Amino acid sequence: MGYNIVLFIGIGLLIASIMVIRKRLAFIQQCEKTTGTVVEIKKEVDDGTTYRPIFKFKTKNNRDIFLEYPFSGNPSPYSVGDEATIAYDRYDPDKAKVCSYFGMFGLAAVLMAAAMPFIIIGGGYHLANMILHRFNG
Repeated sequence: MGYNIVLFIGIGLLIASIMVIRKRLAFIQQCEKTTGTVVEIKKEVDDGTTYRPIFKFKTKNNRDIFLEYPFSGNPSPYSVGDEATIAYDRYDPDKAKVCSYFGMFGLAAVLMAAAMPFIIIGGGYHLANMILHRFNG
């Protein structure tokens, strides 16, 4: 019974990651793209010190938008003056994302990475039982 739960958790996480990927791909197809520039590095102190870049970009309507990068690091993933492609919702420019692998698909990658051990353990148990039943008659 426990392996069934493990397998279902893995399948649930995999489905969630696929849903995130589909949502991100739809966003990429419908969004506006522009170039953003890092204007500030925000220092964050928690268990350690990390740095989060703040991007500034202009919409097609010439509105300035500031975007905090979703990940911080030590060292900072970007430096002041660095540029990156920004994708934003034309109807709600505050919903913007940096066009990078982790900027777009980081959550999906984490969900999928978490799903795989559950699927391998839960599915492997059932596969091993099926193979052992065939050999043992």
